[in-house]
Amino acid sequence: MRRHPPAEVLIAMPTSEEPARISRAEIARHAGVGRAAVSNWESRHEDFPRPARIDGRETFDVDAMATWFDGRLIPANMLRKGEHEGLDYGSRFRRSLGRRSPAEERIRPPSFELFHAPRELNIRVDPGLLGNLRASSSPAGLSWLASLLYLEANQPAMWSSMVDLARSEADWAGIGNAWRAFGAEDRILSRVPAPDFRVEFTAAPADVVRSVSTREKGLPAADVLRQLVEDYSRSQGRLAGQLCTPRTVATMAVAALADVVPERPRIHDPYCRAGEFLDEAVTQLSRDDGRPEIVTGHNPDAVGGLAEMNLWLRGVEPAIDRSFWWENPDSRQFDLIVTNPPFNMRLPDEVIQRHPWRYGRPPPHNGNFAWLQYVVSRLSPRGRAAVVMSNNAGVSSNVREAEIRAAMIEDGVVECVITLPPNLFPGTGIPVSLWLLRAPAGRPLDTLFVDATELGTEVSRALRTLRPDAVDRIVEVLRRWRTGVGVDEPGLARSVPVTALREKNHVLSPGVHIRAVPSGPEHRDVTELSWVASALHERLRPVTWDVLELPDLSLAPDVPVVPLGALCELRVGLGGSRVRGDIQRADGIPVVLPKHLRSGRIAERPSTGLPPERVRAMGGYLLQPDDLLLSRTAERGRVARVSSEESGWIPSTGLIRIRIKDARLTPVYLTHLLLSEAVHSWMGRHTAGTVVPAITLTALAELPVVMVPLDEQGRLSAALEAVLEQERLHEQLAATTRKMREALARSLFAVPEV
Repeated sequence: MRRHPPAEVLIAMPTSEEPARISRAEIARHAGVGRAAVSNWESRHEDFPRPARIDGRETFDVDAMATWFDGRLIPANMLRKGEHEGLDYGSRFRRSLGRRSPAEERIRPPSFELFHAPRELNIRVDPGLLGNLRASSSPAGLSWLASLLYLEANQPAMWSSMVDLARSEADWAGIGNAWRAFGAEDRILSRVPAPDFRVEFTAAPADVVRSVSTREKGLPAADVLRQLVEDYSRSQGRLAGQLCTPRTVATMAVAALADVVPERPRIHDPYCRAGEFLDEAVTQLSRDDGRPEIVTGHNPDAVGGLAEMNLWLRGVEPAIDRSFWWENPDSRQFDLIVTNPPFNMRLPDEVIQRHPWRYGRPPPHNGNFAWLQYVVSRLSPRGRAAVVMSNNAGVSSNVREAEIRAAMIEDGVVECVITLPPNLFPGTGIPVSLWLLRAPAGRPLDTLFVDATELGTEVSRALRTLRPDAVDRIVEVLRRWRTGVGVDEPGLARSVPVTALREKNHVLSPGVHIRAVPSGPEHRDVTELSWVASALHERLRPVTWDVLELPDLSLAPDVPVVPLGALCELRVGLGGSRVRGDIQRADGIPVVLPKHLRSGRIAERPSTGLPPERVRAMGGYLLQPDDLLLSRTAERGRVARVSSEESGWIPSTGLIRIRIKDARLTPVYLTHLLLSEAVHSWMGRHTAGTVVPAITLTALAELPVVMVPLDEQGRLSAALEAVLEQERLHEQLAATTRKMREALARSLFAVPEV
């Protein structure tokens, strides 16, 4: 545990109405956490602000605490009513103190680590043009700069007034008043509110307005904005992943589909960020005889105005909805969809449960395949799509994700998967791929795999780019393959039939399918496994935060205890000749065995099941959502809560089905209780039998259940679920690391056959 140096001794000074210093208990109250969480933060984080001792009491600087909290996301299970996923502790802390946050609250994708503290930036498009411009880390300032570019290019009278104001040395208040007047006359400007200028800019108004002027140099305003966004993103480092998709990625994605989309296409981006994908699509697909017919997108973020301005400067009037696609559904179909959605984002439960998923309901903890399915559902009959995806989506062993991936392949949806070079996105080395999708064909088709990991060019130690010749090489491979020419270039690309994909469990990873270059060691397995390990690390980061910030879980001493049999219906699963192996078949109703249960879920789909005609007479055994399954032999960890996907399955005789009948008990809470060491020990003491000890229904009915109130059950369950998810991810990471070691050993110490 880290120990702070002795607290500084300060003399107490008069304070304003807002306290300048704050105690640990007050930090906990304003951050909305338990006192123990503050102690955890203080002991685990070297950058946690130091306390000072004033009048014998240790306190912390309020501003230092607010800055430290910035960018540290509140776990989903700790959000209060009215708070959205992606809110950080800095925003909650300031709101509780009655302060204004330095930037708008933004939904922050969990795939990238966010920059924790605002900072000033130098944005340089041209040293002689914009070299003196400074902006804070908020995208609101950048959006306003974009609107100045629009003003200069499209509203000369208003722009002249703005220049006159700046020359007269008007202060920011005068600039803001003029801006509101402009908005009343121009509906485009009305959608870009004036930011807090003193927060966003350090330069004087005259310097900002002068540096934005583009006409003297003859630079198109749209190109200036594009470079502004690019430079801003590089300056932002890790925060850039939230704002901008690198231009080279957008260029390659659109170029890969430009030859196969209809003329004047309807274009859509369901998570359009700063509009870089839509901008690139409009630029490449505009012809002499017209521009794209429709350009639409969704962006719930603060940079939605930037996406609109990006396209207005191209002469296109976009329709950018300031919401997620599930909040304001759009039933239209599109010829081209290009998007870089937030990886591993948890979607609202009601969306997962109610949306009509074509290929199966995605897991609640990860929305990757929700985004992919939504994109496919919005494609026109000739439509194409390019989606940036975490590499983990192509190799995930999650039961639901694997089934959805297989169904997409069997429906002919996945045309091509391109693994991109590392470090293309500023501030993060997370490995990503580009999925090229087509409208469902109703039958399986070949899939092209391209490995572009070695095609990146180093820009700096932590950043790479795709040069035009690399983009051309990838696009040329695609075009050649689409003409019917077989592609099998070792180390680069390969066309794979569906039969081969089935043999590989429908894994969509170029590293698995592309033959290695004959010269040199076999390292594809190691490379592929390293991508999996990296993706697991990305998933572990937010889960670790959940665990570190567990609330105080102490229970009141007078909590009642009730026997399990008084709360639930208990029943042994189906056995005997009714489930014997010779009557089961691959397409039957799955029969769940104890081996399929692991860490609170049915982790493996049974490979065989009973014919439907036999199951009709066994209605009393069929599983329902939120039933619990428990191994009769009391084997540790063999507990599962049944999901809606597993409804109608049949438990075998080695399992006990537990169905809750008392509304005072929640399924998640009971699941974690049955997984606990205390219950495992209790069951071990109450098993009977000499050959294979097992617990009887009578004995299990006496299991004592601690009946805490429902709100406490939810709090305990959320905390335990965070710990359990961390345990699962660590197990997967350990298994992946072992496979990497074995694969590396095989390549280094190959033993010739005798």
